Amino acid sequence: MTMELVKLAGAEEEQDDRAPGAGLVDDTDAFEPAPEPPPDPFRFDEAVKAFRARVPMTDEAFKAIGEELHARALTVAGVTHLDVVADVWAAVDKAVAKGTTFAEFKKEVREKLVREWGAEKPGRLENIFRTNVQRAYGAGSVQQLQAPAVLRRRPFWRLSVILDGRTSPICSSLANLTLPASDPSWFGRKPPLHFKCRSKLIPLTAAQAAAMGVTTDVPETTAQNGFGEPSAPWEPDLSKYPPDLVAVYQEKLKKAS
Repeated sequence: MTMELVKLAGAEEEQDDRAPGAGLVDDTDAFEPAPEPPPDPFRFDEAVKAFRARVPMTDEAFKAIGEELHARALTVAGVTHLDVVADVWAAVDKAVAKGTTFAEFKKEVREKLVREWGAEKPGRLENIFRTNVQRAYGAGSVQQLQAPAVLRRRPFWRLSVILDGRTSPICSSLANLTLPASDPSWFGRKPPLHFKCRSKLIPLTAAQAAAMGVTTDVPETTAQNGFGEPSAPWEPDLSKYPPDLVAVYQEKLKKAS
């Protein structure tokens, strides 16, 4: 190790003997400065923020609030106790923020939900997990793809769809939809497009879009009701929610952070 250090030091001295700037090219204007790395490079911050804008609430409270707030709420069908919904919210939040798996989510909330439902409903449990995680990822992805620096380089989007025996008619119809990111036809057609949707948006350069083929005849198909338009960055106006919901939401958010 000592010999290696000596060699490196010697090499450094040899470089110092050269004329200042010798062999170097001034390319300070050739590249944009690299952004500061996030504290956790594996954390999808845009998705986390999108999910945490949703307030946990019971079915009864969900029906009582205005329809414009429904996309900003998280409720669980058949659950009447707010603390159980809040526990589901916290478990999904952990999956979005830390990458925990469905198995871990199931371990945390399964027994509580079975008591609420009065029976085992594995399909519903998986649906809760995958749909809410994909909603958060979808909203986070759109936010990233709409960043000016990204749009300058990749101004087109393509809907990537997994075509197999589980592909829905909605996704099958819209597979490979390729349009400028600014095209209004994307409204109502951004993934997730339905429960358990596996489709995603792929950003393309203009050359890539031309090579793959830009869509000229957009199908009339749109997303299932309640899907297709991930929520924009938003902070919930807690004054519009019942005090008990606000208290639970703030407590869960504090713990999650």
